[in-house]
Amino acid sequence: MVRLRVPFVVLTLTLLCAVSAWCLSMAHRTQTVTTSPERCTRLAARAFELEGYGSSSAGGNDLYGSKDSFSTFVCIMCNLAPSGLTQVNIVVATEGTPDAAGEAAERLQRRIEELARDRDRDRDRDRDRDRDFDRRR
Repeated sequence: MVRLRVPFVVLTLTLLCAVSAWCLSMAHRTQTVTTSPERCTRLAARAFELEGYGSSSAGGNDLYGSKDSFSTFVCIMCNLAPSGLTQVNIVVATEGTPDAAGEAAERLQRRIEELARDRDRDRDRDRDRDRDFDRRR
């Protein structure tokens, strides 16, 4: 009886997925960056902003974002890795094709890589912010 249930469930889910719009395509990307998990979370928030996602924190070093009225949903998790590195996991679920999910994950991955490499711009921005704050006094 158990042998019949598993193929039946798989066949039913496959048919439902083929005829309905509730099936999601997913993609997962992993990368390692030379920064702290806290800074990685800030970089992920900036990447969300640059790619047009609305984001919110789940606490810790996890961020969630959505785009296009929740048709694309992303989770970015920044975890401490050995040797002072940070492992970034990007998971994308979309109502689009698997290619669309993969492309969204790759765009976010490239953004985080670019932002992690560009430390000078972060320092310049912080310096400018502090300078502007001092001027307002």
